Amino acid sequence: MSVRTFSSTILRIGLTIGIGESQLSFYSTFTSLTLGHYYRNWNVELRYLNLSGNKRLEIKPGHQNEANLPRGSGKKRNLADFTALSKLHILGLMDITLMIPSVPDESEDRRVRTSQSEINDMGYGIADTLGQRFDTLSLVDIVVPRFRSKEDEAIFGLFDAVNKGQNTGAKLVKYLQDSFSAVFTLELSRLKSGEVTSDALRRAFLNINRDYGNLLLPDVETRRKGSEISLTDRSSASVRTGAAGIIVYIRKKRMYIANAGNALAVIAGRGGTARLVAKRHEPFDPGEIARIRQAEGWVSHRGYVNDEVDISRSFGFYNVFPAINAAPNVDEIELTETDEFVIIANRGLWEHISYQAAVDVARTERSDPMAAAAKLRDLAISYGSLQNIMVMVLAVGDLFKDKKKAGYYSKHRGATGPGGDESFYGAHKAGVARRGERVEGAGERYLNLLDREVAPPVGMVALVFTDIRNSTALWESNPGMQTAIRMHNQLLRRQLRAIGGYEVKTEGDAFMVSFPTVTSALLWCLTTQLELLREDWPQEILDSDEGREILDTRGEILYRGLSVRMGIHWGAPVCEADPITRRMDYFGPM
Repeated sequence: MSVRTFSSTILRIGLTIGIGESQLSFYSTFTSLTLGHYYRNWNVELRYLNLSGNKRLEIKPGHQNEANLPRGSGKKRNLADFTALSKLHILGLMDITLMIPSVPDESEDRRVRTSQSEINDMGYGIADTLGQRFDTLSLVDIVVPRFRSKEDEAIFGLFDAVNKGQNTGAKLVKYLQDSFSAVFTLELSRLKSGEVTSDALRRAFLNINRDYGNLLLPDVETRRKGSEISLTDRSSASVRTGAAGIIVYIRKKRMYIANAGNALAVIAGRGGTARLVAKRHEPFDPGEIARIRQAEGWVSHRGYVNDEVDISRSFGFYNVFPAINAAPNVDEIELTETDEFVIIANRGLWEHISYQAAVDVARTERSDPMAAAAKLRDLAISYGSLQNIMVMVLAVGDLFKDKKKAGYYSKHRGATGPGGDESFYGAHKAGVARRGERVEGAGERYLNLLDREVAPPVGMVALVFTDIRNSTALWESNPGMQTAIRMHNQLLRRQLRAIGGYEVKTEGDAFMVSFPTVTSALLWCLTTQLELLREDWPQEILDSDEGREILDTRGEILYRGLSVRMGIHWGAPVCEADPITRRMDYFGPM
């Protein structure tokens, strides 16, 4: 598709081509664009068209006498109403000003997004791709602003079909998308004394799965036969189709997350620490193995339930019920001012990017959830994800911000902190390099995904030296040390970028870093110490005398994994760049 066919002023254009020529996404700024005027090179085979995020884009109707003229007639065609794009699966029109009478209706094979990027005072962004197989729409999102007509309630989520054959996946996820809001509303109204919202969420998952099964299979019997419910036709594609799903329900400042399968959510806390707030339902999980066996199912050597399905919880899959069911994992979280945003995504993202890496990447665009979601999607594609991908980013930190003071995305896009204000961590980042300026980075290429390194502080400086306790003994005797050192280095460097420190140099496993303030140095030390306790260290390290878990009298962890000593000093050293590495170094009595 040629961009030059647009007949309007284009201030700035960003063009992203998805997998295949049938996917096209614009994330840019337009002025008064009459979409469909004079399009001769428009691809009517387009499956995916995303114009979301272009807040100055207007879609106006074309001339009536130009509508639906055949290709090759030599006359101009009007495609402003999108009706000529008969194969379109996803049409993204979020934040777009629509001056046309209507847009295409949604169906099981088409999703049209026309909401705004601010929902219930929260910034919201979504990005997706159809993957290599874009013949059907087997991955859908659900967004319900003002749920139950209440200003402080909203629902976000997605449903991802596992078996996409014969269009059965599209039918299932469309039913889940259309029905969930009503079913959940009913279950909330049915709560009895002593029951809580989590009970309503759990029943909503189970009941909607039952209802779809009843529609799909009128002759479902309740009697047991073998290890499954007796079905009319176990071999049909519709019976063997399932869908992973996740729902995030926000009420005031409380968040409920329910998921079944491998659609997951991660929340970013203070300093960009990633925390999984859902459960990946895998057949090899010990708890899931016990449940599957109790339901008279089994797990094959390759990790499939009954050697058919690679997840242990899901909507659908009635052919292996109850070994696989829709009973969700439900988490309840009271949001705080330290929570920045939530990432919701399907397996297309999580099978290629770690939770912490996803948070780190999203934080580089934390003032613009739409850009953050697009960046994560594109990164998953670059890492080799060939399946469909959906990423949603919710700026839950906005619930604690005064929009009048902080500004909003449309005015302060690209500012230092969420919502346009300078965050507590951003305050320490004096001298961050400007965009486009070449910066000499230290360490792994992973750092390129994070915020840019701060400029080396000079004058009064806080220097921090670190060292791993008993590292020599671990290197000599523990086979897990090589992996542990790599994890240690990545953890320290990630926190340096998040808080705003400068890596001077390393010697063995020791770090020398500098900060412009004592506060930022202390913050880095304390945050790193907490993260060291939470790190997923190799089992060889945890089994050793040097790395075993040690608890205090109250049962809280004092030591676990690598133990790192840290020392801080504040003063005015001699500041000189190393002539070989060209990185700042510090000398003198300090």
